Amino acid sequence: MFYLNKNPEVIIHCAAYTDVDGCEVNKEYAWRINVEGTRAIAKVCQVRRIFMIYISTDYVSDGEKGLYEEDDVPSPINYYGLTKLIGKEVVLYY
Repeated sequence: MFYLNKNPEVIIHCAAYTDVDGCEVNKEYAWRINVEGTRAIAKVCQVRRIFMIYISTDYVSDGEKGLYEEDDVPSPINYYGLTKLIGKEVVLYY
């Protein structure tokens, strides 16, 4: 990772496999990018004490409610939303 030679205070993690239909077909690839890739970045941030900002998606909710708040229970309706939700949980773990 290029930033290992740097000393950032913050990393904004906005990379993801965002092809919603592609995630349904290529679930292993989506998992590697959206969950395992996020885990790798979160681990580095923890070890290096770098603040990490994780960009999520509206796909972590089903859209039935309308406007959602942070403490609403997520309800992803597709694999993309599920991998982004798990990615968020990974970040919170570290």
